[in-house]
Amino acid sequence: MLKANRDPKDFSGRVGAFVEWKLLYALCKDKEGFLHKETVKAVYDGSVFEKLEREKKEAKEFAKKK
Repeated sequence: MLKANRDPKDFSGRVGAFVEWKLLYALCKDKEGFLHKETVKAVYDGSVFEKLEREKKEAKEFAKKK
């Protein structure tokens, strides 16, 4: 997708898009290393941080039970 939508003379745009997707992957991948469609949609509608916070809270509660 990044390769198909790039502008040949916009190097900073290419780097920015690459960094944006790498950061999203690093923050939002699941245990198996997949980035789900719902997570990408959450980035664009603004609810990704709420989702990450909820998942972190659930993991913390699960760890307390052990």
